Amino acid sequence: AHVFGVRGIRMPVCALHFPGARNVSETRLINSSKDIMGTDYSRIFASAFAVSSLFPIYREVGQLRATFATPSARLAATPSCSDGVDLSIPVDEGAIYSWTKEEWSGNQVLTPEELDASLGMKSGEVANGLKFDKGLIAVRQAYGRKGHIAASLQAQPDFDEATSKVSYRIDIREGPQYHMG
Repeated sequence: AHVFGVRGIRMPVCALHFPGARNVSETRLINSSKDIMGTDYSRIFASAFAVSSLFPIYREVGQLRATFATPSARLAATPSCSDGVDLSIPVDEGAIYSWTKEEWSGNQVLTPEELDASLGMKSGEVANGLKFDKGLIAVRQAYGRKGHIAASLQAQPDFDEATSKVSYRIDIREGPQYHMG
């Protein structure tokens, strides 16, 4: 992509819109975007901001495949914000997924039941991506309590689009057991 910038001209973001927002309200997305308001417009920054700051909102409500399209800006025609832009970031929220199950491989130190308990996800509940992330941290901590402080996890989702369900295959590399001394 050809990247260029213009200097010496101020173009603050004066207003935000999120066409396509339904499950997560546009108001919530705007309130979560206060950091971008008043900053000079940059399409690259707006795109990165949406992915890093707004996508977690969708992951929390089970919309694990939400995507943001290329932002578009037009001159704001309000007296309170002269020479600013009205920024639109289209969103495709996608389906709300529910949790099916997790399948473990590579585990020898902890049983699947111990791993399931640490992960904390329940079949049939909304597939909360942030809860899943915290669960993976809890699994690493469980390995750490057994001396496997270098354990690593590789999670691979398996989406069932017909039923809006997701399961995960989680490959564990336990690594060596460390001892004090």
